[in-house]
Amino acid sequence: MVRRGAAAVAAAAREEEESPAQRLIEAALLGDAGAVEACLQADADVPAASRVGVARLRVRSADVALREEAPGEVVVEERELKTDVSPLVAAAHAGQAGIVRALLVLISTRIRSIAVAISSTVEIH
Repeated sequence: MVRRGAAAVAAAAREEEESPAQRLIEAALLGDAGAVEACLQADADVPAASRVGVARLRVRSADVALREEAPGEVVVEERELKTDVSPLVAAAHAGQAGIVRALLVLISTRIRSIAVAISSTVEIH
């Protein structure tokens, strides 16, 4: 097991927070279309839209407790999950339909350009 000092752990966390993919995920969660566009343009060489970053997602669940002699009770629980997500999943989770559409268009455009590049270099017999 490798142990890292507190300074190394803090530096790694800072680097993760400052990464283009992380900024893109945070902008997608907030629904900041301008920041999403800026992140995508700033990271044109490396497709940040396909990168994974860390997000804190809030999940709400409800449970109904039924009792024979007493009224039923609804228990609502809200949890915060720290998980790895893509910008597309982050935007969808936050209900940012415009940003989801923009990311899907970007991803499909890149896939199409890759397919064209591959088909122009591969000879089919």
